[in-house]
Amino acid sequence: MSMITSRAAERTGAAGSLGTRGAGWRRRVVTAGVLVAMAGGGAVLGSGAIAQAASRQAPHAGNPVARYLSVNVAHKTATLTLLAGLKTANYGFDFNGYAKGAMTISVPTHWRVVVHCENKGNIPHSCVIVANAKASLPVFKGAGTPDGKKGIAAGHAATFAFTAGKPGHYILGCVVPGHIPTGMWDHFVVTAGGRPSISAR
Repeated sequence: MSMITSRAAERTGAAGSLGTRGAGWRRRVVTAGVLVAMAGGGAVLGSGAIAQAASRQAPHAGNPVARYLSVNVAHKTATLTLLAGLKTANYGFDFNGYAKGAMTISVPTHWRVVVHCENKGNIPHSCVIVANAKASLPVFKGAGTPDGKKGIAAGHAATFAFTAGKPGHYILGCVVPGHIPTGMWDHFVVTAGGRPSISAR
């Protein structure tokens, strides 16, 4: 008996069904979230388990910014991480590497939004939800880092929270003078329903 045949026999049992040792092996496979078709008529993972396994292995496939947003549907809370000045786009005038409207964040009205804003750049930056590119004050109460025009010092961070108000199309921007005109802004949309999302192009 070859080594491969011997290992297959151990996994399926001498009679072609899972023995005690084979059952333990199958549990380990299921726990690892791997789709396995076992010899001798063994079981395979269902479609739900397959989807969960794929999610664990590539949770953000196709959406490079998905990791910056987490959602708690039960509490209607969206937690957003913003890395200002990440230096992967627009000479460092960006959020999470995206600028000039290349990233879009959507949140349903009445949801609580918690934002962690970290300055990865070498100069002060801020994170503020404003009505338009010419505004400097938060469009919703508390929707921005303190003293937005002064900004957060390089290497520092600030956390703020607010409730998404009236549905509409707003801007996530750095309101340090001159930074929005330079392109340090992205889209922030408050929707009438649905769930929070984030995307980039």
